[in-house]
Amino acid sequence: MAEEKNKLNVVAKLQKVRADLQGVELRKTGRNTYSKYDYFELKDFLPDVAKLCNKHGVNPVFNMTKDVATLLIYDCEDIEKFISFDMPVAISELKGCNAIQNIGGALTYAKRYLYMNAFEIAENDTTETEGEEEGARDPISNVHVKVIENLIKETNTDKMNFCAWAKVKEIKEIENRDLAYCMKMLNEKKDKIQQEKSGGKKGE
Repeated sequence: MAEEKNKLNVVAKLQKVRADLQGVELRKTGRNTYSKYDYFELKDFLPDVAKLCNKHGVNPVFNMTKDVATLLIYDCEDIEKFISFDMPVAISELKGCNAIQNIGGALTYAKRYLYMNAFEIAENDTTETEGEEEGARDPISNVHVKVIENLIKETNTDKMNFCAWAKVKEIKEIENRDLAYCMKMLNEKKDKIQQEKSGGKKGE
C-alpha cells in the first residue's frame, strides 16, 4: 500500500528526466551557414534523453501525419497513461530536394522541436534568425491556424488576449518566424493543465 502511494505518475517521471537533463552539458553541432547560428541536432541530445527516460521509466513515441506531428510520453509502468505534445506540420518544397527529402526534412524538424519542447532543452531566448530566412515574415498556413485555434480551445485560452500577446489582430496574421514561440506558450499551458489534472487524480 505504501509502495503504491509513493509511486510516481508520468508527469513526475518526466519532470525527473527534465531535471537530470539540466545537469548534462549538451553541445550544438548544427550550423546554419546562411543566417550564421548554431542549433541542436537530434544526435546532440537523443542519446542522453533515451538514457534518462530508461532510468525514470518513461518512453517517448514520435509520430507525424501530413498535418500534425505528435510526441507521446508514456509511463512504462502504466502504458495507458501518457502526456501529449503536438505541433502543426508544413512540408516545404526545398530547392534541389525531391518529395521524400522534403518530407524527411519536415519530420526531422518536427521531431527536434517536440523533443526540445517536451524535455525543456533550451535554445537562446531570442529568435535565432528564423526572421532572416526566406518566408519567415509570411503568415502561417491554414493548417497552422487550425492547430493553434484547437490548442486555444483545449487550454481555455482567451483568443483576444492571445492575439494581443502575439501582437496580431487575428490568428492568421501570425508570421512563420513567431510560430514556434506561439506553439511553445500554448503547449506549456497544456502541459500545466495535464499536470494539474494528474495531481488531482492522484489525490482522489
